[in-house]
Amino acid sequence: MPEEEAAKTAVRQGPFDRALAKAVQGGGLISAAATFILMAHVIVDVAMRYLANAPLPATIEIVSYWWMVLITFPALALTQRRREHVDLSLLTELMPARHRRVSIIMARVATLAVVLIIGWCGWLYALEQMARGEIAMGSVTIPIWPTRFAVPLGMLLFALQLTANLIEDLRGRTAGPGR
Repeated sequence: MPEEEAAKTAVRQGPFDRALAKAVQGGGLISAAATFILMAHVIVDVAMRYLANAPLPATIEIVSYWWMVLITFPALALTQRRREHVDLSLLTELMPARHRRVSIIMARVATLAVVLIIGWCGWLYALEQMARGEIAMGSVTIPIWPTRFAVPLGMLLFALQLTANLIEDLRGRTAGPGR
């Protein structure tokens, strides 16, 4: 398995890719930390609920608006870098190599377009919610506007990684998704 990962990343060596790799790894670390914190938060909430009949306030809001967002969006670029997104290769495997390559490049461009649109809309929405001071009201008032920026930032990292993969594909250095 380490040999496969080394082969996947062997073509990436420039300063842009090294910086991108660090940013993508940072996104993965944010997601991993959020996962750990979410688990600890829920465990403490459940323990407090059953042992002291005093659950942590606003657990659902914090889990939903903070931890889930921070788990999902920063990790998308890392999944793309590892080429581990879900891939429906049944049809492309039956294609001749040239058609397969064109299909993969077209899919990568379409994905990049969608990611950029989501990122731009997410940026506009985050700015709007920041201006409003968006909160979640429950037993405790929780500010949630800061996590709205995880969407456009995660999409930006994802778009940069997709662009790097697209450049590799155009240069013929990779065989496609999952390879």
